[in-house]
Amino acid sequence: VAVWKECEGIEPEEMIDLLVKFHLAAEVKTKEYHDSSVKQFFLPSILPAFTADYTSVPPGYHLRATSLHITFATGYVTPGYFARLIAIMAESPSCQIFFHKSTPVYHNKITFRFGDPPVDHVILTEMSPAVQVDVLRYVATGTIPMQ
Repeated sequence: VAVWKECEGIEPEEMIDLLVKFHLAAEVKTKEYHDSSVKQFFLPSILPAFTADYTSVPPGYHLRATSLHITFATGYVTPGYFARLIAIMAESPSCQIFFHKSTPVYHNKITFRFGDPPVDHVILTEMSPAVQVDVLRYVATGTIPMQ
């Protein structure tokens, strides 16, 4: 609110429109948290950083394939690329940000669910000099994991 007081002539809606246009924010509508009376936006760059084990897999989940790494000729992930990538993905109707206390959302690591109903979890992690993509499938205890 204090920011808007210092920016006379700029309406909050105009600023949000700019953030969405340049893929720095995304309007999200999750089934669990959707409130049709207000618009909700996801701003990945303001989230805390993930600093734990990048290769951990949540209990009950199995990797469907080897991790994919998107690399850059510059030797590092271009500043802002990851935030824009996940903002674009968050806008996809077949994609949902996975908000769960066991899987926090970070500015450099995020989990999406794909499909309706969601069948796979896709984890994107910014790991300079690459973006790692992991696809996970939940396998109930006592079943054989998908190969």
